[in-house]
Amino acid sequence: MEVITLSDGLKLPPVPFTKLPMVRSVKLLNLPTSLRPHKVKGLLGQSVSTASPFIYSPIIIHNRGEERCKKIDFQWVQGDVCEVQLMVYNPMPYELRVENMGLLTSGVEFESLPAALSLPAESGLYPVTLVGVPRTAGNITVNGYHTSVFGVSSDCLLEGLPSVKTSGCLVEVIPSLPRLQLSTSLP
Repeated sequence: MEVITLSDGLKLPPVPFTKLPMVRSVKLLNLPTSLRPHKVKGLLGQSVSTASPFIYSPIIIHNRGEERCKKIDFQWVQGDVCEVQLMVYNPMPYELRVENMGLLTSGVEFESLPAALSLPAESGLYPVTLVGVPRTAGNITVNGYHTSVFGVSSDCLLEGLPSVKTSGCLVEVIPSLPRLQLSTSLP
C-alpha cells in the first residue's frame, strides 16, 4: 500500500478495507475422500497414540484439551491443494470487484493461490473458496485473508473481525507419501 502525499506535504497512510466484502464465516475444508490420509492400526488393534497401560492419564487429556478449542479434526497433506471456504456478501448498492484474494497463514510454508470475484449489489451470502498448497509439514494456522478492493490492498485478520464465525483455524499438515501410478500397454 502506498502513502498518499498531499500538496502541502501532509502524508496520509492508506486505510485498509476490512469491511468489503463482509465475511460472515470461515470454514476449513477436508481433502477429497480419495486424498484423505488414514491412520493404520497397530498389530494389537490399538492405534499408537492411544496405546497406554494406564486407564486414565490426566497428562494426555490435558494436552489434548489445550488444542481442541482451535485444532481441526482432519489433516492436510503437504503438496496437495487445500481449501478454505468464506461466506461473504456485498452490502454496497453497486457491484463489488475483489481482486487478489488469498489466505494469510503462519506455521508452515504455504503458497496461497489468488482468486478474483465479482459480487452483485447488495448480494446475499456468497460462498468463496480460497485455495493454497502447504509446501512443508507441521501445523498451519489460518490467520485471515488479503484482498485488493478499489486498488487498495488489505490484510484482514480473523481475530479483528467480530462478525466472523469460525470453526477452528489450526490444521496439522502431514508429509506426503509417494504416489504410485501404473500404465500398461495391455488392452
